[in-house]
Order: sequence, then C-alpha cells, then structure tokens
Amino acid sequence: MCSVLTMTPCMAYAGEYTTEVTNSVTLGDVSISLSEYELDEDGKEVPYQNDKQVLPGQTVDKIVRITNNANASWIRVKAEYTSEEGLDSLSDEELTLADGDWEKIGDYYYYKKPVAKDESVDFLKRVKIPASWDSTYAEKGFSIILTADAVQEANFTPDWSAGDPWFGTVIETCVHTSYDPKLAGNQTFSVMFENGADGLVKTEEDFFSNWTSLMPGDTVSGQVALKNNYRRTVTMYFKTETIADDALLKALHLEIKNGNTVLYSGAMDGAITEKVKIASLAMNEEAVLTYTVSVPKELNNSYALSKTQTKWIFSAYMSSSSGGGGGGSHKTAGGGSNNYGPGMTKGTTGQNQTGETGSTGQTPEPGPIPIPEPIKQLIPKLGDSNFWQGVFVTAAAGLIGMAVFGKNEKDKKKDRKKKEGSHEDIQ
Repeated sequence: MCSVLTMTPCMAYAGEYTTEVTNSVTLGDVSISLSEYELDEDGKEVPYQNDKQVLPGQTVDKIVRITNNANASWIRVKAEYTSEEGLDSLSDEELTLADGDWEKIGDYYYYKKPVAKDESVDFLKRVKIPASWDSTYAEKGFSIILTADAVQEANFTPDWSAGDPWFGTVIETCVHTSYDPKLAGNQTFSVMFENGADGLVKTEEDFFSNWTSLMPGDTVSGQVALKNNYRRTVTMYFKTETIADDALLKALHLEIKNGNTVLYSGAMDGAITEKVKIASLAMNEEAVLTYTVSVPKELNNSYALSKTQTKWIFSAYMSSSSGGGGGGSHKTAGGGSNNYGPGMTKGTTGQNQTGETGSTGQTPEPGPIPIPEPIKQLIPKLGDSNFWQGVFVTAAAGLIGMAVFGKNEKDKKKDRKKKEGSHEDIQ
C-alpha cells in the first residue's frame, strides 16, 4: 500500500523546521436487534403477523432472529412465560430452537459462537401448543417473553463450565441506533527531513489511523520513524499538545517510548509541553518512536462511539556543518531521577547533540531540555472489581403472544396489558 506524501513544513525561524500530526481514537459499540418471521403457504419467510388464533396441539412457526449491528459480540437469550389465570404456563419443552449452538446454562440460552457485525443468528424456530389445552381453556391468553443480551467479543471469553458464563456482567441498553465502524489500515508512518527548502515531511495526517474502533480492554501499538534524508546532521525534537477536553481523553492511557526510554506514560489528556530531544541524525539515519494506547476494561456504554484527538509536534534543527552524524543512539532507561521523571536518563546520548553556530550565521538548536515528569492519572474504577462491569452490553427483547380459540377482538384489546421497560411487545 502506498503512502501519500504530505509536504506541509512550517519554519519557525532560521534553522528550525516543524510539522504537526493530529491523532484520533474512536471507540466501538455493541448493538443487537430482534426480528420475527413465519412461513407462508410456499414455505417462504414473511414478517410475523400478530393476534393469531391457535388450537390445542398446533405447531406455530415462530422464527426469532437476532442481528448484530455493531462490533463482534457474544449473545444470550432468556425465555420467560406468562399466562392468564387457570391456564398452565408454557415451558422450554414447547420451544423448538433453530440449531444446536444454543446451550441452556442457568436462566439463559447462550450462543456459543461469537457473532460478527451484520451477522444474524436464529434462536427460535417454532412453538408447540400443548394438546392438554382443550375447550376448557377457550379465550385464555399466554405470552412468551424473549430478552436478548450481547457483550463484546474483544477481550471477553465466556467460561462455559461455570454457572454464570458471563461472570455477572451488567447489562446496559444500547444508546445508539446506527454504527459505522472504523476499518483497520496498514500504513507506514514517518517524519522525514528532506532538505533546507522542504524541511520536515510527514507521510500521513493521523498516526493512529491503522487502528480499528477500539473496545474496552484493548491495547494497541504503533511506530513512527524519524529520518534524515539530507547531507547535513539534523537534530529531531518532539512534544505533544492537548487539543480536546473530554472523558475519553482522560480515560485512555498513552505511553510513548524513544527506543527503551519512556518519554511519556499517563492519561492521554496530559502533554509533553517542552521539546524532548529524540536524536541527532546524520544522512540516512533514523530513530523510531513507539506509542501504545490502552483502553480501560471498566468503560461502560456511556463511552460507546466516543471520539477524541491529540496533537503531536515534531521539530528539527539543521547543523551548519556538513560533516558528522548522530545515529540516533540512546541510553537505556535508568533507575529514575527527580528532575527527569521515573525511569529516565538525563537527556539522550548520540553524536552532535549540541548545537553549532557556523559562519553561515544559522540559529543554533536549543540546549539540553529536561524531560518533563510523566503525568500520571488514576482512572476511576467503575464497578465491582470481581466482575466485568458494563463491557458495552445492550439489551433487546421481544414478546410473543397468542390467544387460545380466538377471543373476542374488543375484549382482547381491553384485557391486554402492555409491558413496559426494555421489552418490545409483539402479540
């Protein structure tokens, strides 16, 4: 895959060149929906028609389909039964499931395969009306209530040997009706010094663009190469700027490393406000920055589909002499210093780390700049530590109702009570 070369250098003053990159993070979502079908005279699926009259011993086609509208998920269904006074309630024995991938564990039927985005799975195929419901039960009504739940597949593995395979996961209602996932990329990111006229050139506008929409518990990493393609030695510097103020930015954890040296480790809303020296690079030499973003697994549905950004600023100073070279070598992170942050050494080693002022009168690079203390912020715990609380889960439900022997339509509408809450009434 080719990279688009974006040439947008900015010269701050003689000898200094800068370029900026705005990186974006997007979280994913979990969302499912239920639909119902029956078979017509030709055996084709058609939308299910409500208010059916049924007879004892009759088998009723009732196809209940669950569609995953967002990130890959695990799905489960709970079946509950109600009936009017005097009528024995239905039970699981009257249900014919769609396939053998459903397993009843505790109060739920669990689908034991993850369901991908836009994939559908059928739960129910048909319902058998008990033959024991004779004319004594005429005009009696009953209901089957189905509640479907979903939890993210990413970073979540059910324990099928346990009584609760989902570990007490808290179910939340999805707050979105549409979802457009971010696709993974395969770009190579670099910032190159070309020459005195072009200065710093970046290959992409967003160094986080290779990542898909992230989910709670995700940890992703990337790299950007800093290169010198010019004949003179160039010294590279780096800093960040906070350009957003939102809950997601405060929740995400970011680590940036120059080789083995940690430049920053903390909440993404922190910043490296002073320029940090990366390396002095001779022609054709390069240094590599590695960055890692972690999403706390405790994030709940309020963060679904959230987006945030952070800005990175790269700068370069060109040596006035044509000789020498830097190589971008670095010392391994040391035992810590009060002035330079934990695990940091005093600056970065390498050739030509001090600026030069030659006969050309170019502005020298700045002197040694202490690495700021990494900003650390504890992410608040959201829920019981024993459970995965609110891992982007959602609830949807359907109600199946059939009247025995065709009760009077007016009386049915008068007696019918609508269920409230997260359940959708389908009679």
